[in-house]
Parts: sequence; C-alpha cells; structure tokens
Amino acid sequence: QAATSVIHMPEFLARTSFKNPEGPMGNFQSAFNTELQMFPWLMEHPQQMSNFNDLMMGQRMNRIEWFNFADVDIILLNGFGETTENATLLVDVGGGRGHDLEAFRNRFPDAKGSLILQDLPPVIDDIKELHVDIMRTKHDFFTPQSVEGLSFSNSTFLLLLIIVSPGARAYYLRSILHDHSDAVCRKILQHIVTAMKPGYSKLLIFEWILPDVGT
Repeated sequence: QAATSVIHMPEFLARTSFKNPEGPMGNFQSAFNTELQMFPWLMEHPQQMSNFNDLMMGQRMNRIEWFNFADVDIILLNGFGETTENATLLVDVGGGRGHDLEAFRNRFPDAKGSLILQDLPPVIDDIKELHVDIMRTKHDFFTPQSVEGLSFSNSTFLLLLIIVSPGARAYYLRSILHDHSDAVCRKILQHIVTAMKPGYSKLLIFEWILPDVGT
C-alpha cells in the first residue's frame, strides 16, 4: 500500500493543484478508492495488515534502540513503584508485534514491573512469537488509555482502581505521531496524559523530527 500511494502521489497532487492535503481525504484514499483512513482500511484487509506489520518489524530491527543511548536508570528504573502490586514499568502504545519491548526485556532482564504491548486487534492477533513476560493488550490509541494512574481519593472504588491499575512508569510511542496531523496527535497524547500519574509517569517519544521546509 505504501508503494501504491507513492506511485499515485504525482497524479493526486496535480489534481489538487499541489495544495497541502487537508481533512480526511488524501492521497491514500484516492489511490485505493476508499473513504477509510489507512489503519481502518488495513483492518479490513488482513493480508495487507500482516504485510505492514512485517515492514514495521523489519524497520525497527535495523535501528539503534533508545535504551542504548539514554539513561534508563534515571528515566525509568529509579523511583519505579515496583513494590506496588501490578505495577507497570513500560507501555508500548501502538507497538506492533512487540519487537521494541522484547528488545528492552532482553537488555534489562532483571527489571521489575510489567511490560505491556498495545495495538489494534488484528495486529495483536497476528503476533506469532513474543516473550511470555510481555502482556498483549488490544487497544486503539484514539480511545482512553487503559493503563491509568489516579489521584488519591477517599472513595473505596477509586482506591481499588489505584491498586489494580497504579499508572505506568512510562508510556512509549515509536513512529506513531508522524502518521497524523498536529490536531490528531494532540488527541492521541491527551488520552495518555489523562492516564499518567502526576509526578511519576513519563512520556517517551521516539520519532522522526524534520524541518517544515527543505526536507
């Protein structure tokens, strides 16, 4: 689907007078004659979804991992609430087949806490090999984040939620935000920010950063 979109792009841009695409209809929709965005379209086409997951997994395997140059002790491990029942160390939001989390686990096998992989149902169902220590969770990052941290309350109900879901130490997004407009990125991030535990949770973004012009 990527190659088809690229090949179709000159025709699409010529037809739209080379304007910056705005709104939901763009080159992908024109190339595939659909009103769906790419990921909903992929969910309706399992083979193409599997091909896309293969591409993303191969792409990630050839890059330097963030934890090989960042100070993981300062960012994650120091101050981690590992004594809290069901404490979550790292949530990989939209993490595909879990390659990043598995690489992290292999690098830090003694790190405490849960590692949670989140992605759409067809992606999770497509996973054939992943370490048993990594929890697979079906999640759409356009919906409220399911691993939450809550402020203290005298409510027994809220206290129970704090014990069950104490908030992740970190939420990690790799190669997610560049797929979306600024407005959509804000929606994705707001769901995560709402779930974060103030003064404890952290947001890790591994992403391409390009200037607005001259790329």
